[in-house]
Amino acid sequence: MPACSGSGLEKSPRNSLLAIFAVIFVLTSPGMALVSTRVNRVLLHRWSVPSLILAMSSTPSSALTEFEVEQKFALRSLDETTQIEKRLQDLGFLPQLENKGPKEGMVDWYWDVASTAKQCKWALSTQDCWLRHRRQGDKAAWQLKLRRSDDYKTAAATVYEEIAGPEAIAKTMILLSTVANSDDVVNSQISPQQGDLLDMFQREFQQDLPTEMVDPTTNEPLLLPFARIETKRSSWIPSGAPDSQYYATVKVDLDMATYGDCDLVYAVGEVEEVVHSADEIAAARERVQAFIEKLTGVATKQPEASPTVMGKLEYYLSHHRPDHYQALVESGILK
Repeated sequence: MPACSGSGLEKSPRNSLLAIFAVIFVLTSPGMALVSTRVNRVLLHRWSVPSLILAMSSTPSSALTEFEVEQKFALRSLDETTQIEKRLQDLGFLPQLENKGPKEGMVDWYWDVASTAKQCKWALSTQDCWLRHRRQGDKAAWQLKLRRSDDYKTAAATVYEEIAGPEAIAKTMILLSTVANSDDVVNSQISPQQGDLLDMFQREFQQDLPTEMVDPTTNEPLLLPFARIETKRSSWIPSGAPDSQYYATVKVDLDMATYGDCDLVYAVGEVEEVVHSADEIAAARERVQAFIEKLTGVATKQPEASPTVMGKLEYYLSHHRPDHYQALVESGILK
């Protein structure tokens, strides 16, 4: 199946209820003034919903859009993590926070459609589209990560476009309308696991879901959480010393993850660089791959030479939601 990209998914004639929700939200949300203006300029009243969705999906994103070039590496033990931290210091990196042992906590909730209808089961994640709600300290925001459609032949460092804030939900509903029949989404059955996670989410935040994620007729959610991941993160950035100048835009995260509905624990490292133009991706990929080789001593430019390192979410799905994991394998998202 094709990957999501910043330009939207393949068009489908089945754009009705969800598409209308997305359009209404874009036009009425205070945070969407830029997009609303663009839509008005293409004469909204003369466009059909499918045409309008195509126009909106093809419109450049706002300033919140970023490209994340990232690559993971294994952390198999506490000793190995300590060695990586020592190596980071030797390479001219410092903890991002002031204290010497930075541990930043965050909680991510991942969302998707859960339906028995084959055409829309896991309709977002099987397109490599990841909607999450992230709480970090006293701040919380919706985020949407979209794998670039031209990124599948370059396996070591992956590239995602990230959209944050109200636009993330609006874009999600637009993308969903192109791959799922609205009746199937509205009539989705909530599994006990997902019902428990939804209850947990609402208890934790003491608020209702955004209105565009709820069917106005039945008051049932259109999207449901399928994973809760709590992470203790140690972040490292270049100190500005001469040895770290080439990697001045690189950031390293060392994560220890636990999960809301099971006893799994998982550790993984990630090297990331954020760029704001597609023209910068190739150079960023080279820096990320080169830095991981310096940090771990393991060559990464030939993916077939070393096993793929699982991310936190992939690890959870493989151990706790095998049906979802298998769907991602069959879709070509995971190997």
